[in-house]
Amino acid sequence: MSQTDTFLELLGKQIAEEVLAQLTPYIEELISSERILYTEDEAAALLGMESRSLADERRDGRIVGTKIRQGRVRYLRSDLIKYANERRIVLPERTHDSITIH
Repeated sequence: MSQTDTFLELLGKQIAEEVLAQLTPYIEELISSERILYTEDEAAALLGMESRSLADERRDGRIVGTKIRQGRVRYLRSDLIKYANERRIVLPERTHDSITIH
């Protein structure tokens, strides 16, 4: 593995850890909340994405929505947690000597 590949792998791990650190408070709020249903805007904010992206995910079958009266869509807390957990990034642990980037 080249030094560039090693650097990119470490950078990817750092990015994944930062994203997880930023999303953790939202995921913890979902877990501890007593609310059951969230609007598309609320659900998207909790997942750290745009409402239209969440709607696309639902239409593509990657997350389940719940229809309520007048065709409005809501998201179950449990479905939001499942969606977030299914997309967790887990990188294999590797040990590296010091890296020098030129």
